[in-house]
Amino acid sequence: MRQHISFLAALLVTLAQAGYLDTAIHCRNQEYCSAGKIEGYFGPLDKPEQIQEAFRKTHWKKELIIFAESAYHRAAHAIDRYRREGYAHVLTILSSADECGVRNKLPWAGAWCGERAGNLSCGWYRNTDDSGNHIESGFEYMKFQVGDFYRFAKSPAGREYNMWFQAEDPNAINAGFVYVQNANPAGPSFYLLYEATHRAVRWSEDASLLSALDPALLLGEKGRFYRQEQTILTDTLFSCMAGRPVHRAIMYEVRRDDAWAKIGGKEAYQKYIDSLTIDRWWYKTLTLDRELADYVGGEAWPDMAASARDGEGRTNVTFRTATLYQPHANGQYPMLLGGRLFSDPGPLTRAFRQSFRDLGWKPGSLEASTAVPTALADRSPRCVPHSGVPQMPDQDDPSQAAAANATKPELFAFTNIDFGDHFRGGWLESTWLFYGRYGYWNKAMSPRHTNLMSHVHAHLGASDESKVHVLQHIGWHNWHLAASLAGGPAHIFFATQQDEHALMTLSRGVVAYAPGVIHYGLSRSQYLDAVEALGQVAVALNAVAAWPPADCSSDWVLTESGRNLTKPIRHTVPWVHLNTRHMVQAFGQSVDQVKCDWTGFFTYGCTRNNNGHGRGLLGVEFDALLELKNVHGPDAEHTLRLVAPPGSNPAPPPALSTAVTGVRHSDLVSWNADLVLGLSRWGQPLWLDRLVSIEGGLGGRAAAAYTAWRTQCRGLRYRELAANERDDF
Repeated sequence: MRQHISFLAALLVTLAQAGYLDTAIHCRNQEYCSAGKIEGYFGPLDKPEQIQEAFRKTHWKKELIIFAESAYHRAAHAIDRYRREGYAHVLTILSSADECGVRNKLPWAGAWCGERAGNLSCGWYRNTDDSGNHIESGFEYMKFQVGDFYRFAKSPAGREYNMWFQAEDPNAINAGFVYVQNANPAGPSFYLLYEATHRAVRWSEDASLLSALDPALLLGEKGRFYRQEQTILTDTLFSCMAGRPVHRAIMYEVRRDDAWAKIGGKEAYQKYIDSLTIDRWWYKTLTLDRELADYVGGEAWPDMAASARDGEGRTNVTFRTATLYQPHANGQYPMLLGGRLFSDPGPLTRAFRQSFRDLGWKPGSLEASTAVPTALADRSPRCVPHSGVPQMPDQDDPSQAAAANATKPELFAFTNIDFGDHFRGGWLESTWLFYGRYGYWNKAMSPRHTNLMSHVHAHLGASDESKVHVLQHIGWHNWHLAASLAGGPAHIFFATQQDEHALMTLSRGVVAYAPGVIHYGLSRSQYLDAVEALGQVAVALNAVAAWPPADCSSDWVLTESGRNLTKPIRHTVPWVHLNTRHMVQAFGQSVDQVKCDWTGFFTYGCTRNNNGHGRGLLGVEFDALLELKNVHGPDAEHTLRLVAPPGSNPAPPPALSTAVTGVRHSDLVSWNADLVLGLSRWGQPLWLDRLVSIEGGLGGRAAAAYTAWRTQCRGLRYRELAANERDDF
């Protein structure tokens, strides 16, 4: 039997068979390693029976990882990351069949690392479908699993919770991560997710009552309702905490005094709403046994290894916790809570509601909670009788208040809550700002502890493609897959992604400083001199510049306390001594080989440069090039001549030298013309074995090209920037 599979599946199959991909699967958790064990789904997700089929064919032990994307190449990388960890129970959701990439029909038995091709699942929905979308598309592809999340989630301690969400702050949801398990499909966890979309649909259809209270509540253009999904999710969380529908986050936008007067006053409202919501947070402490504590570390921050242990090696962890109740208004909408903010349901709202009623599962099928948009979801079969799916009590129908009150409460927790030297739930899931930038996510560093789930989010730096930069530097970017998606390895770099002549561009060579030329003895000013000279050499030779990483022991890339450490520094995770908030991103093959890419070059102007005469590779890209091409090192045949032939360069300066060798533009070009023309392969480095300067500067067209490049590349004109701009990198 032959089946349709996505272009992503076809591509990965073909590349794996050709030997281009690292297809090795290292199951993070054997019990939940679904590689090769599921059927997979490819098709639309517009109708209930399609969703049923998709979940039935994609889940593993009632677990399902769902993420939405708008670009197939980013989706391919996300799938690749999950699958290399052994997780095939992943349903990718894109906006159309074309975006899912239907290009081929392959045999169902086609192999990807010995697996059935159908393990790669992809679904799409029609944005204009009147029945409403069954799958919320608010989850980013940049969420990925670093540790064994299931190991804790399925432990006795972890199973006490029904829902985890990432915190934006101690009282607000960030929708980048949500996990649901053992939840009642007619209960409060389901309500929290369902009601967020329900409210968005209702206000998108008719926001007149919001506007009547205060037009500032709309925010959208031309009187339309607009809110981030996490704002509405925060309100549905508060509704579950209050046990009735409330709108605390939305009401923050009330600006008019007469609106507050209608409500009864801002102070009275705030006091009442807080008593129903944020005053109901509580803290639940769990004790992790030695085995689990050894694995997860704990909540000490920034060094998880510093978490306190008892005599038996156990550690306590605490979650900011809420008890979720089934909300019900009982027909009452007091003005002290803003009054009634929804008009009568219109056709879109009724269609949305009906779309969930249509999910009437047949006996023995997955239960309705599989329609919940979760990053990872455990649907417990004991929650639902086999006769079908129970419906939630109607929150507006007074006759169903008793049913709502009788619904069993569920337990919610936030991850990623900052408490000074402790992070409540941070070890379970957190962000780049608080953990990732300290090395906890760097794959090659093999840190003793790491976050079990990670969100590439929060203070990623002032750069283009900031999330891609992060994944490249922490080692979770598959360069081989990138090459295949881009049309060949010559196109994987920012410098050549949009260059149809990438091979020709890279065939002219890549100018790079040899190892050791850039060292921790260079001041920031000397480093800037070195990279400016490198850029000039690259333009003079019509080559690509390999922007050198800073030495990670350099004073200017360190924090204030880090500057007191003995040089060279022996780096460890967490590397709190590195200024990774803005200055550098660290990468490398081990803690003994850590390099620090300066973020000053993390813009298109420094890499691809639209004038075509100045291109640059980041340090992490240059390392990928060296690995992919297996190119020559800095030998005599590939080191740029700084003296007239047939003479050879004098011996390189000693280690930690700051001496600079000057060379004229015309001499540099004439002395190295045969070397450049004789390059045998694209991407070959042209090495500089010492610090250089261009005496008298560049001339002619090269001078104009370099000047144009400087106007685009902030790293090359750093010293001319305003002080406040320099603070960002």
